[in-house]
Amino acid sequence: MREDFDDIEDYYAECVAINEHDLDSEYKRVAADLSFWNARYADAVEAHGNAKREYEETKARASIEIRETAAGRGDKVTNPEVDAKVLLDPDVQDTHILLISAEANLKRARGRVDAIVTKKEMLQSLGAKLRLEMAHDPAVREAVAGQRLTGY
Repeated sequence: MREDFDDIEDYYAECVAINEHDLDSEYKRVAADLSFWNARYADAVEAHGNAKREYEETKARASIEIRETAAGRGDKVTNPEVDAKVLLDPDVQDTHILLISAEANLKRARGRVDAIVTKKEMLQSLGAKLRLEMAHDPAVREAVAGQRLTGY
C-alpha cells in the first residue's frame, strides 16, 4: 500500500477505480492490488477462525461452570437450561459480538477481493475491445498511441 494514503478506504477506492486514459498502468497494478487485498482477506480468515475458537471455548467454560455450580448446590439442570444460561453469560456475549464483527470483516474482505478480480476481468475486456477497435479504425490507433506517449 502506498504510504500517502491516510485511510485504507481511500486506497481501496483507488484500487477499484479504472483510469480509462491509462489502461497500461491499470494492467500493471491490478496484480499488486489483488495480492494486497488477498493478504487482507487471509488476515480476516485468521481473525475469524480465532474469534470462532474463542467463542466456542468461552461457551464451553461457561457450560462447565454452570453445571458445576448447580451440582455444588445439589440442583439438577437440564441441557436447555444450561444452554439458556450460557447464552446469557457476559463473557459469552462479549465473544459472540467479536465473532459477529470478525464475520463481517471476513465478508467485507472477500467482497474487496471480488471487486479487484472484477476489475481485472473488466480490464481484459476493455483491452480486447480496444485491440479490436484499433484493428479497424486508424483514428483509434493514433489516439491510443498518443495516450501512450503522453500518458493521457
